[in-house]
Amino acid sequence: MDQLTDCQYCCLLMFLTEFVIITLTESVRAHGDPDFCQIQNISRMSPSLLKGNVGLEYQFKSLCSTCLTFMENWDGVPPDAIRMYARRKPAQEASEEYVNACQRQFDNSGTQYCICHSVDSQGPVGSRAERSQAMPNSPIVRYLNGKLREPQKLIMFVGAKFEATVNGKGFNQSQLLVMCEIPNGETIRGKLQIELFAAPLGVSHFDTRNGHIDQGDMIANGWKPVKVGITPERNLTSHGVIANRRQYSLRHVGAGTINKQTGNTIDGRCAIEMSKLCSPWGKDQIVVMLSRTHTARDTIIVGNKEFALNRMWDLITVGTQWTRYIEQLLERMSVGGTASITNGDVLDMSEVYPYRISDISLPDDESGFVYFLVSVKDCGRTYVGQSKNISRRLKEHNKGWGAMGTAEPQYRPYAVAAYMCGMPHIDKRGRESLEQRWKKFILESKSRGEIDVFTWVLLGERVVESYNAYQVDEEKHIRLVITISKSSL
Repeated sequence: MDQLTDCQYCCLLMFLTEFVIITLTESVRAHGDPDFCQIQNISRMSPSLLKGNVGLEYQFKSLCSTCLTFMENWDGVPPDAIRMYARRKPAQEASEEYVNACQRQFDNSGTQYCICHSVDSQGPVGSRAERSQAMPNSPIVRYLNGKLREPQKLIMFVGAKFEATVNGKGFNQSQLLVMCEIPNGETIRGKLQIELFAAPLGVSHFDTRNGHIDQGDMIANGWKPVKVGITPERNLTSHGVIANRRQYSLRHVGAGTINKQTGNTIDGRCAIEMSKLCSPWGKDQIVVMLSRTHTARDTIIVGNKEFALNRMWDLITVGTQWTRYIEQLLERMSVGGTASITNGDVLDMSEVYPYRISDISLPDDESGFVYFLVSVKDCGRTYVGQSKNISRRLKEHNKGWGAMGTAEPQYRPYAVAAYMCGMPHIDKRGRESLEQRWKKFILESKSRGEIDVFTWVLLGERVVESYNAYQVDEEKHIRLVITISKSSL
């Protein structure tokens, strides 16, 4: 599982009632590279375990230093590598950087290539006069760069990978296209159709590392030759000027943010910039960038090696306000979790939630719940019930028609102090049985003179524990989520 972002933290609890979370302890992508697996394992560890741990710091930096590929600048990065940036870089800027780096590399190696420049023209709005060519760095060209997907420059070479910017005959927008033969200069200057090979459905990568492309093998594997021309004319208007761009319906594949690659597998190589000007700023980015490829050597770090190693270690040892919450959430809610607590089926959100308890969101699904309500105006007034949808049911209670026990207006509104979830396999009768068991434990507690409401909330643990004791399949375990603190009752 990739490191979760703060936004995903907020949404995770909403999914717990509908899905089973399974803890993955081994990297699927890097299963053939044990050292790479260890790099990933360390990067995913809790910051509290990493901070000040000299042994793990030495191990992490040593493995990264010897296993990953480091380059001082982008000039040495292979053209087929996916480029990843910590910050969002404008598509045109990233594309131009790519073209310039490839051009320098090919000039040094003697590799054949050609550059296709766009033809940008402009003229006054409403004028019938022939439009003039726009200057390369003029405001109107920068405007076109921001509005169009097609770049000013395309570099064409054997093995070049492109993404279609429009639908065409035999290919769709965003489909991977690979160049097997460089078109001649006359074709490029005249913006005539060029031939590329379109990837089969679902294929998003083509390995060109060996420098040899067998068109016969490609066709046998579902690739098909297609003709690509210039993009249909699109006139854009800005400040009284109308302009358009004539360029092939292509853009280079391989530039984007680290966050955008979350969940993706890169079958080839990827390169990540780590410099003082453009460097990751969070642990989640380090986790993602170090786990996209199948082997460590295919992950390229661009920048000063010492700076990159120190930066990566510093970031993975720093948590956020969500770290403690998400770690406990995953430990207690995951099948195969490693929670070192007495009851892993109980989550006390009041202890780990980083903001106000009143801001905790309730699930809004139909998977089934048993819940404990407490009156906001009189904490001694409580109610235990069951429903398929706890969020909707709470609204009904606070409108006065949820149940007789919560109908009296002087005790409304009610708040959810705790709820049991993970019940998609339990019907209404089963939920009612759990509800009655919780009520029974509360009555027994009252008979012993125990009037502490939080004690009644915690009796839900006994209900959960007794139910789960008879469930061989851990995926059918129910869980108790406590959403209120003892001090607030």
